[in-house]
Amino acid sequence: MKCCRTTIRCSRQNRSGAWSRILPKENPEAPDDFGKFVDIFLDKGLQGVKDYVRSLEASDPKCWKYTRSKQYDDIAAIAVSF
Repeated sequence: MKCCRTTIRCSRQNRSGAWSRILPKENPEAPDDFGKFVDIFLDKGLQGVKDYVRSLEASDPKCWKYTRSKQYDDIAAIAVSF
């Protein structure tokens, strides 16, 4: 249950009032590093981004390093090219 409380405390509330985290990171208070994910996307596409996030989750089964409510949390990504 500690994992769940930590996730809620470390999440942010968006304009609609929903709680959300943007990117997995060891320090939930640190700003999101989109550069890392852009680099992965440019090299391996959205599947690479998913694989990277899943590898972080797999390396932290107790949800202590990357706070979340369950080992494999929901994941969503969108790529827009111009």
